[in-house]
Amino acid sequence: MMRLKFIFFIMLSLLVSGANAQSFFNSGSSQEPVIEWEKTMHDFGEVPMGVPVSFTFKFKNTSLKPVIIQEVEASCDCTAAEYPKQPIKPGETAKIVATYKADEKGAFFKSITVTANTKTKQHILKMTGVVVD
Repeated sequence: MMRLKFIFFIMLSLLVSGANAQSFFNSGSSQEPVIEWEKTMHDFGEVPMGVPVSFTFKFKNTSLKPVIIQEVEASCDCTAAEYPKQPIKPGETAKIVATYKADEKGAFFKSITVTANTKTKQHILKMTGVVVD
């Protein structure tokens, strides 16, 4: 019985030391790119029906590696987004222009999902407002 406890203790010690070593080596790994958004939500207020409205979401690459926007997906066909196709170098700023086509009367909440090679893989940009006659 004592021998089993000893073996268990040794195995547990090896497991813990291996996990600590892995976290040590991972913490020294290369830094993933980071985006800092100026603003992630915009309220258009009242929007006239039939008039498209746009907002520019600005961001900066605050890391030491290039940011690559891999995909930008709108929550519906009434929303579109223009985004940079080339890598954003460290320290550079860039923008995503979101346009909402106000075709239905009433309140709206639309989102744009930005997927990038950043530490946070997905970024959600939001737009709200009320379409009036």
